[in-house]
Amino acid sequence: MDSCVVDRLLQHGLEIVLPNEEDINQVHHIIAWELYVNTVTNESKQIYKEIIRRLYDEHHIEGVVLGCTEIPLLIKQHDIQYIPLFDSTQLHAQLAADYQLGRCDIQTFLPSNNH
Repeated sequence: MDSCVVDRLLQHGLEIVLPNEEDINQVHHIIAWELYVNTVTNESKQIYKEIIRRLYDEHHIEGVVLGCTEIPLLIKQHDIQYIPLFDSTQLHAQLAADYQLGRCDIQTFLPSNNH
C-alpha cells in the first residue's frame, strides 16, 4: 500500500486498517496482471469483495479507499452496499473542479496541526 496515501490520511486524524500481507499481494497481483491490461474477472471481483468483507467483519471499518485508478473497473458501490467505497480518482477530480470553480478553499483539505 502506498505509504504516502496512508500518511496523508493519518495526518487528517483517520484510523487506517490495511489488509493482511496475503490480501495485499492478491490485490497487487490483480491490479498488475489483470486490471492494467483491462481484464476484469468475476473471480477477482469476488476476491476483492471477500477482502473488504473480512476487514469489515474483523475490524469494523467504516469505509474503503479505492486508492488505485484501476480498482473501480473491478468493484463498484453496488457490489458493496454495506459500507461506502471512496474512488480516489473521482474524489481528486471533484476536488480539482470544485477548487477551480471557487467552491472550496484548498486549506480545508490540508492537514491541520491539531491531530
